Amino acid sequence: MVLAIYGAGGLGREVLELAIAVEKKSPRWEGIVFLDDRDLGAVRGRRVVSFGSFRREFPKDSVEIAIAVGEPFTRKKLREMVKEAGYSMAVLVHPAAQVAADCTLMEGAVVHYNVFVSSGAVVGENSYLQPSCVVGHDVRIGRDCVISTFGVIAGSCLVGGQTYIGLSAAIKEQTRIGEGSIIGMGSVVMRDVEGNMVTMGNPAKAVRHNDDHKVF
Repeated sequence: MVLAIYGAGGLGREVLELAIAVEKKSPRWEGIVFLDDRDLGAVRGRRVVSFGSFRREFPKDSVEIAIAVGEPFTRKKLREMVKEAGYSMAVLVHPAAQVAADCTLMEGAVVHYNVFVSSGAVVGENSYLQPSCVVGHDVRIGRDCVISTFGVIAGSCLVGGQTYIGLSAAIKEQTRIGEGSIIGMGSVVMRDVEGNMVTMGNPAKAVRHNDDHKVF
């Protein structure tokens, strides 16, 4: 089995470090490559191939893919493309993460160093937990989300798909975050957030619609 990391930028290099840590604890892959349509040649000594070339070279049963892109709506687009092509997505958990035995990590979930995922939580398909974030008990995170470093989601929250939660944001227990939302870094969210809204501040307030579906 080969691991293909979709995205050869900074986030891709972070996922490579995670994969190396996984390999050191329990060997899992025969090789690791990057997927990227830019002509990069190699990154950190690993081949970079386009998705078209990848499909010609790697049979579906010989590879699993991890998406390493920080934009939630781009993550969604890539997930749909990968699944339409018939490939499986890897669940990656850093050995230094703390993940409760009764939580659920859906296909494609990535859980980084020093992350804490509490009892009964569900991390949705293709969602990405950056280092040192906290997911409380019984939290439900939808598809294609990104939870940034030091982000804290208290118990029984619901986070809709394609949501981005910024650095050091805090979400009060039992809060509902609508699909396609952006929670700005350092925000303190005390009440429900409508879908496709950009919310910032302490206490957090909606500042505009997320019309262009872009964080960066």
